[in-house]
Amino acid sequence: MSLRNASSDTGLSIQNIRSAIKTLCSFFMLEKSTQQVTQQATVITICKYNEYQCEDTEANTASNTVPTQCQHSANTVPTLDKNVKNVKNSKNVKNSASEKINSIPRKVIEHLNQTCGKSFSAKAESNLKLIRARMAEGRTFEDFKLVIEHKYREWKDKIFTNKDGTESKANDYLRPATLFNGEKFENYLNESRSGGARASSRLSKDAFAALLREALKETDQEAAEAFLKEKDLRIYRIVRQSTPFFHENGEKYFGIIWSRYNGDEEI
Repeated sequence: MSLRNASSDTGLSIQNIRSAIKTLCSFFMLEKSTQQVTQQATVITICKYNEYQCEDTEANTASNTVPTQCQHSANTVPTLDKNVKNVKNSKNVKNSASEKINSIPRKVIEHLNQTCGKSFSAKAESNLKLIRARMAEGRTFEDFKLVIEHKYREWKDKIFTNKDGTESKANDYLRPATLFNGEKFENYLNESRSGGARASSRLSKDAFAALLREALKETDQEAAEAFLKEKDLRIYRIVRQSTPFFHENGEKYFGIIWSRYNGDEEI
């Protein structure tokens, strides 16, 4: 089959056909012979031809040589178009997998920014490669989400004392380089699943009540929820899901919210 015929049958350009042949040769699926049959044809051998066929048909047992230019022979097989289509389909599969690999890291960065009030770039390779590395270890978007929300609750108002005696805000470490670092990520994920660190990071009853009273000073329910989202993500979710009239009813809801906040029920 000529390149021109292959182009007509597949809808690909002649240059794309040449590229497909080159790609197949690089994968050892085709073998290009340096010996020319005529001045117009070069022999290409389809390596392991039968392994690439879906059905055992008479055509599949035919000769596996294909001339690339204007020569047709009784012992040649017009399968170039099939292989070119297979290459095209293979590229589509690879593109789909690539899109999935890139979309999850972007979602993780977006969730980190939304939850923690950050503005990390979802395009920065330094951020994305850490997430891809964890994905290669089998971690899912839900795992990243769990770690982000767990460490946000624990660190948002916490102060670290450094070895030299200085202090730094734990909130500053809510960043990809810290959260998604290999060994640290595993520890954070185990903490979030065990619930131990979560319990220790909860507010006392007095601090809890003081926080809700501050929220009631806001102008309406929406403003109160926004305030709580900034201060404590768990309390914010409880109020949003369980007490839609929190701002209107004030301290009447404190007992309900406290019970859910201090209980084992996941929000």
